[in-house]
Amino acid sequence: MDAVGVVCEFDPLHRGHERLLRRAGESGRVLVCAMSGNFTQRGGAACVEKFARAEMAVRNGADLVLELPTVWAAWGTVIEKRDYLWDCLQEMIAIGQEHGARWVKCGRVSAAGHPHHPLYLRADSRIEDFPVEEYAARRPAAKKKRRGGGGL
Repeated sequence: MDAVGVVCEFDPLHRGHERLLRRAGESGRVLVCAMSGNFTQRGGAACVEKFARAEMAVRNGADLVLELPTVWAAWGTVIEKRDYLWDCLQEMIAIGQEHGARWVKCGRVSAAGHPHHPLYLRADSRIEDFPVEEYAARRPAAKKKRRGGGGL
């Protein structure tokens, strides 16, 4: 069975998320959401309880909602602030390779190369391949930049 996967938090679900779910569901495949639980991708406590967010996802087209382990729910600029997340990303890539996962993004990436949050997507954004190995390979440059910043 083919499926489309969306990594999400939906805290709360808004129009950008609705567009993302609608576009992902257009394939006619099973739509699976891997959603952060009580802690969001930014590392804080979720504003909306996880079961309510899962229900919102199902009402907007998700066929299945699975809870992400908290440590895997981080993305975006948070990965630059917590070195251990790069290791988690490497593990996710390895697991994805074992299972033939396809990494995708919707819309442009940020200037730093991070996928955008659905809130900031244009209505006509398309789902495209995301070169996650290239993204993960930037880790050494990010660490050098932080160490060379002349902090304390």
